[in-house]
Amino acid sequence: MKIVVMSDSHGHNENIQDVLEKEPHANGYLHCGDVCSSTRYFPDVIFVSGNCDYDPDLPKFAVVDFGKLKIYMTHGDRIYDRDKTLAKWAKEKGCQIVVHGHTHCQTDITVDGIRILNPGSLSVNRDGTPLGYIVIETDGTDNYTVTRKYLNIQ
Repeated sequence: MKIVVMSDSHGHNENIQDVLEKEPHANGYLHCGDVCSSTRYFPDVIFVSGNCDYDPDLPKFAVVDFGKLKIYMTHGDRIYDRDKTLAKWAKEKGCQIVVHGHTHCQTDITVDGIRILNPGSLSVNRDGTPLGYIVIETDGTDNYTVTRKYLNIQ
């Protein structure tokens, strides 16, 4: 199974479309908030609300199952002690992975046995890395790999 995770597109729908075209055979597409436009253009993408989103129907978090792999997704804003709190929330929901956005910096850390991933931004990365997203691949068990991919924007 292939899961594509993106975040913080801030109205750059063409970058979301670029990701979908680069990864047409994914089993799931996740967007961790701050889409800043209508989500109706992307019916195959699961969205959560970011601090810049205006759609009141977007959830603040979601739990997504991919075989035995459960992913907790949220934007990650307004959280005190973000990494520990995200790990705690994931454990409470039986998740092995957290995906989040907000910081516009790609991260990959493990806290209390929970892997916490931020794909960076599809608009502006604050850590100087190119715009990009991550791909999580799993064989349906607890085993998985994470790969960082980039949009080749000039």
